[in-house]
Amino acid sequence: MGNDALYALTNQGDYSMQIDMKSCNGNYYYVKWRLFRIDNEAANYAITDIIVDSYNTSTNYWLEEVLGWRFGTIDNPVWRYSDSCPEIHGGGWWFKDCTRWHLTGYMSCNIGHPGMKFVAITGVSCDVGCRLEAGTMKIRRNI
Repeated sequence: MGNDALYALTNQGDYSMQIDMKSCNGNYYYVKWRLFRIDNEAANYAITDIIVDSYNTSTNYWLEEVLGWRFGTIDNPVWRYSDSCPEIHGGGWWFKDCTRWHLTGYMSCNIGHPGMKFVAITGVSCDVGCRLEAGTMKIRRNI
């Protein structure tokens, strides 16, 4: 699903989002937001509404801090820390500083290489435990 479709979907009602993840050390995690909505292309698909519902990560650090983060790609760098986040990590995402979460990147469990990650799994310090072997985003209309 592209961001145009995600924008259209999340702006026709209230939607929740769940991310299921498998870390490189074999553990399974999830985060569910009971409200998730993004803005349009002109606003770089910024996250406009987000409310945490439940999670089994070790911390809820920054799970709602992503409000306002904009989607960046190689040809549309929208973050303030680095112009090369998508190039380094292998894909577009709602970047802030390249290192907090990234589910569309290269798959690598090697700490010395860029890869998918979700820092809230282990907290601020990211080792192999927050690097992801797999990740899935699920969007569902709230009933």
